[in-house]
Amino acid sequence: MSRAEAMHTPAVDTSPWKPLLLTVVGFALLDAFYYLPLMLGPSPTVYVAVYVSFFLVAHVWGRLTGVGGLRGYGFFRHAGWGRNVALGFAAGLAFQGLGYAAEWALGGFRVDGFIAAGPLFSLLAMAAFGMFLSSATDDILIRGYLFRHLSPYVSSRGLILGTTAVYVLNHVFYAELTPLLCLRLALLGLVFAYTLARTGSLWLAIGLHWGGNVMYRMRNGFDPQQGGIIRLSELPQPAWFDWLGVGATALMLATSVLLVRWAVKAEPLPPSTEAAEPNAAPAMAPGA
Repeated sequence: MSRAEAMHTPAVDTSPWKPLLLTVVGFALLDAFYYLPLMLGPSPTVYVAVYVSFFLVAHVWGRLTGVGGLRGYGFFRHAGWGRNVALGFAAGLAFQGLGYAAEWALGGFRVDGFIAAGPLFSLLAMAAFGMFLSSATDDILIRGYLFRHLSPYVSSRGLILGTTAVYVLNHVFYAELTPLLCLRLALLGLVFAYTLARTGSLWLAIGLHWGGNVMYRMRNGFDPQQGGIIRLSELPQPAWFDWLGVGATALMLATSVLLVRWAVKAEPLPPSTEAAEPNAAPAMAPGA
């Protein structure tokens, strides 16, 4: 290329500020959409409509920003995706249940029986469907979205820690954040982000998230007056009982190292077209 041609060659803008600003704006919009049910009222119809619509909105945003829609956020079918969901669901159900079992064994509550078969199956169906929507949308937003858009600029370790912090802070809208709750949420955030980073897709994280939420609904239900599938009487509990859930979550974090070994790794996706670096690593490439 001659000097004259070089002078007329348009410069390539490698500044990260424009895509980073777009990432922040997109996250704010999707996050606001995610929390619409809290603003519109606690209606099951509203929850389902918003969460189902979230998949479409996130997909459209992902297409517009050049990451390939939901696939770019790690939400796509690949060989073994069903196994990852099942593995995560069983583990999430088990570890959440472990915390409740320890609570019962130490005298935290008394089991008085079970609800009737009709309400039981209705509650299980609502828990399975509703908690899948809640878990999957949260994982797409907090982990899939941020991993994909920030991976050209942030290391995998930084993404794990960063999305964990966002996950904790994002609960401020509907939970009273105590230091102990923040610790437990941080442990959960590490589990979900680590499994995404190591497998290259969201399915194992979604399974873990989903299983834990289903077990929570099985114990507590959706209505505090009606409770879950077990009729129980709450007994006086010392303050340290809150650490039982933290311990079960910490155990799940430790076990996640084994879970990612048993899970099926997804094929790496191509780099995002919005990446500022020409040779940026694929956003969803599973860790070695």
